[in-house]
Amino acid sequence: LAIDLVIENDDRGVILVLRRDSNLYATMGGYVDVGERLHDTVRRELLEETQLELIGEPTLLGVYGDPRRDKRRHTVSVAYIARTKGQPKAGSDVKAVEIVPFDRISQIRLAFDHRKILDDYLLWRESPGHAGVARRHEGAENPAEIQRDTC
Repeated sequence: LAIDLVIENDDRGVILVLRRDSNLYATMGGYVDVGERLHDTVRRELLEETQLELIGEPTLLGVYGDPRRDKRRHTVSVAYIARTKGQPKAGSDVKAVEIVPFDRISQIRLAFDHRKILDDYLLWRESPGHAGVARRHEGAENPAEIQRDTC
């Protein structure tokens, strides 16, 4: 089990990490330690990878479990949205940390299924009152076409 985190940076964009292993951008994330609560994993990974501190509680975005999402192994990830404080700095796990403007997200090469996570985030962000991806799809003409786990 893993977490992924879309880190909001005011209204300027999101904070992404540049992975050392693939030189691809990714949402910040990591594996949940045995016995660790998900929100504790969010805080730990956030500090380790970006040197940022979480403000309040993270917002659940969705659960991503497609077996093809990570070539290394079948990993299910719980994705959150978070507000943070501090100046982002690359921790030992990542090559760089970058603030990516919303209009540039589609141009970035992303690892794993992080394009899907960020697309879902952008849908959530556009929804009235930030109702979330699941509510945005309620009443869809053909719900079977939705190819993601949502909350």
